[in-house]
Amino acid sequence: MIKYYFIILILFCSCSHKTTIHCYNEATKNIIYKGVVNPLNISSNKKIISITSDYGIIEKGGTKEKYTIITNQSESLFVEIKTKKKSEKFHFRVTEIPKPIINFNRPVQNNEIKIDDFKTIKNITFYIPEIAIDVSIKIRSLEIIRISKDNLVSKEECKIIDSKLIPIAEVGDIFIFNNIIIEIGNTEKVIVKNEILKII
Repeated sequence: MIKYYFIILILFCSCSHKTTIHCYNEATKNIIYKGVVNPLNISSNKKIISITSDYGIIEKGGTKEKYTIITNQSESLFVEIKTKKKSEKFHFRVTEIPKPIINFNRPVQNNEIKIDDFKTIKNITFYIPEIAIDVSIKIRSLEIIRISKDNLVSKEECKIIDSKLIPIAEVGDIFIFNNIIIEIGNTEKVIVKNEILKII
């Protein structure tokens, strides 16, 4: 009985001294989005000596085990973590950010919007479908084209809140939101599909 006790004790001690290393994205597991800051959880039961990546830039986050990684690589990358007695590589798949979708924050159906709703638009926002991390989105440029019911065309480049065309909209007008360029996560610039609205 004592013999078995010592065998179990030896096995337990050997296991407790085994180096374990973890590296993953809490939201996406092994997926990294291209061009934006992605969170990483990195930990080990031993002191980490170095953290490197072949195609990513890694920075320490604000709390223990929290890191970030950003890459412009289009296929895949690895993160290598080293302790004194162990080195391990973690492979990640790099994917493009899904195309952002414009949101007028007002009821729009079949590209039609009621004039009272349209005239109260003060800003537009964007959302990214099926993305598992938080990213900031900023509008860098936007052109508004108004085609009046009399087929008169007016254009302006502005922020929605400064628009001179939206307040003078009339029923029957067509508004085109054109040349929309947004910045995602302060790094990735994306051209958003033009949006056409008919005022009813």
